[in-house]
Amino acid sequence: MAISTEAATRQKVSERDSLNLAAGVKVWRTRHFNTVDEAIQYANVNPAQQAGEFVVTDSPQGGGVDGCYFF
Repeated sequence: MAISTEAATRQKVSERDSLNLAAGVKVWRTRHFNTVDEAIQYANVNPAQQAGEFVVTDSPQGGGVDGCYFF
């Protein structure tokens, strides 16, 4: 059974949240996405990234984009 895009995004956000450091400490992280839309979905799941906390750039390896997020 295929996992829905929304479910997959929520799973990734759960993984993102599990990486949180001590309260109040924020660091930049990078994750590869297949499409810009996938990166945007990831950034907008509650709690959504705020202005300046998410950047998308072409992947140096090609075949997608890299999203850099700050939390």
